[in-house]
Amino acid sequence: MKNVLESKKKIDEHNKNYEQGKVSYMQRLWEHSDLSTEEKHKHLTGLKDPNEGKPDRTRRAATAYPQFPPGPPAVDWTQRGLVGPVENQGQCGSCYTFSTAALVNAVIRKRGDGTDLVSPQQLVDCARNNPGGCGGGWPEISLEYVKQNGMTDEYRYPYVAYPRTCGYNQNIAVVPPNFIQGIHNIPTRGNETWLKDIVGSVGPVSIALCDEESFQNYGGGVYIQDNCCTALRHAPVITGYGTDPV
Repeated sequence: MKNVLESKKKIDEHNKNYEQGKVSYMQRLWEHSDLSTEEKHKHLTGLKDPNEGKPDRTRRAATAYPQFPPGPPAVDWTQRGLVGPVENQGQCGSCYTFSTAALVNAVIRKRGDGTDLVSPQQLVDCARNNPGGCGGGWPEISLEYVKQNGMTDEYRYPYVAYPRTCGYNQNIAVVPPNFIQGIHNIPTRGNETWLKDIVGSVGPVSIALCDEESFQNYGGGVYIQDNCCTALRHAPVITGYGTDPV
């Protein structure tokens, strides 16, 4: 109850500023407002950078990455049928598995190979991923697993929000090995135009973000956060973009 009351106080103060036109988005209480910020990061996110704490990797020049044509002024891949329903990871640090599954689902639909939803639980149980399970992971590593092993669907391998012994074999695959052919980890931080072009020309994109408390409480409007944190904790998917007045 203490966390809820503290959150409500902050949200009410923020929304007064929104009503006065001082900020561009509103906030709201939600189903996990009873958790502390630390508990939300532990149980409701799950991004683990395998290179965190290591020396910076050598940066490649922009020309070393795939080049993408300019994206259209607006795109919504949900309306165009590439994005499935919003899912709930529960109190399991498995956001990286849902982010990975959303990309695989988009590729399936873009190729016209059906509308099956692949199984995040398979990735929780079977993909070794820094550390994996509900302890967090990295979508690129999960995609490499999918590339090598394939995936089954949620009907055959339903989500339970805790790790189990791997129950996957290729006899139940709906996505065969090598269905995913190319995986690119592109550093778009600070380059929103590049990110827009990728989403607009390719499709949904898995991203890494730091998951500010203000973002957790987002309730509508144009989200702008000055002095954003740098610790990457969450792996949602960008499914489109457009413009709205601030």
